[in-house]
Parts: sequence; C-alpha cells; structure tokens
Amino acid sequence: MGYWKDHLLHPYKRRAVERDVVQFDGWEKLVELCNRLESNRDKALFQAIFSTGGRINEVLSLKKENFAVGYEDKYLLVQNMTLSKRYLKTHEYQEWIDSLPETRLKRLYKFDEEKKQYSRRRFETEKVNAIRSPFVIPLNEPLMPKFLEQIEASESYLFIGRSTEKPMSRNWAYKIITKTGLYPHYLRGQKASCLIAFYGMTMEEMMEYMGWEEIGTARHYAKMGIKGLSKHFENAIYPKTEASS
Repeated sequence: MGYWKDHLLHPYKRRAVERDVVQFDGWEKLVELCNRLESNRDKALFQAIFSTGGRINEVLSLKKENFAVGYEDKYLLVQNMTLSKRYLKTHEYQEWIDSLPETRLKRLYKFDEEKKQYSRRRFETEKVNAIRSPFVIPLNEPLMPKFLEQIEASESYLFIGRSTEKPMSRNWAYKIITKTGLYPHYLRGQKASCLIAFYGMTMEEMMEYMGWEEIGTARHYAKMGIKGLSKHFENAIYPKTEASS
C-alpha cells in the first residue's frame, strides 16, 4: 500500500499528553501494556522509557556506563542522562502579520489598532547541551525486570540499531512502543503522574527528579485524576455535629 493511500485510511492522530494522560493508570495497566510486546528487548524499551521518564531519544542515547545497579542495595542509579530539549534564547523580536493563521497559533497574536496588524513575540534560540541530575529508580518496581536484564546484557548502547556502534533509530523505537496501542510520550506522562499520585512527591520534587524547569509543562504531566485526588479524603476524621448526629 502506498504512503498516501495508507495515510488516508489511517490518518495521523495528533498526540497530546494533556489530553491523553488523565491520571496515573496504575501498575497493573502498565504491566498489561508492556506484555503486549513480544520480545524481551521491546519490553525492556517500554520499561526503560517509563522508568526513567525520559524522551525517547534521551533513552536511546543511554549506555551501560550510565547505570549503577544496586545503589544503596535497593536502587538503580542513573547518571549523566542527556536532556535533549534545552535551548538558550539569543534574540527576541516582534513578528507582525496581516491576518491570523488558521492554526492554534492564532491565540498567541494580539491585534494592534494603530497598525491594523497582529503581532506576537518571537525568539531565536540555540540548542545547549544539558545533563539530567543523577536519579534513582527502585529495583523492585514492577516495570524493572527486563530493563535490568537489558542493562546487564549490553556492552555499549542499551538499544542498538542495525549497527552495533549506533543506537536504535527513533522511528524504529516509536514503532515498537505504538504496538501497545499507545505512544512513548504517554509513558513519560505516566511516570510524572506516578511520582505524585503513587509516591506522593510534590510538584517541585517531581520536577527536580524529571529534570524539568518549566512548571507549566509539569502541570500537564502531573495529573492525579479522580483516583489520586480522592486519596486526600481517605481516613479523614470529622467532628461530631448536630447535622451528623
């Protein structure tokens, strides 16, 4: 089947964590999703993306040397993990247009009565190299066994491509994860939600763990949902009142 025919039959669905990740879906659900994959390597990739909370290209850049298994006898220590989306603003300018674009970007523009044009602030940036602070993952988490086996078996990159000297391609890894019916960034959102809803981290602690700087981004990922929020009402002790007697 040709590309365009396939595209028409299976149109691209834009993924959005803020829409698709409503809450932490729970260990049982994640294990079930992981088990939809057949090979141990594919399961290890699923587990690595969730466990680290990394972007897919950040996970693919990991090597055996990035890990210390058995840190304090109960953790996997991850060190020197690359952060791929870090930019430095080098220039700021005002963009002017005559009519609004037919996209979601139109909300960013403001109309100037004097010039009779729309404008928005734009930035020029350059990519900077950034490294995530060291972090640990409990060895006994449900989504760790195949990940740990992959670390043990690897000699360089955890997930190699056709050439043993290079990591697996991003497109190949993406296709593997989408066999579960979901996509890699869903796992990133689930990890953030897990840190808050299951482990009880604060927003600030979760951001430090994940290596995030923008709280707006964190809010999209750190949803607790009905199940998570309802935990705050458990074991509450209320005073006796006339209405309740």
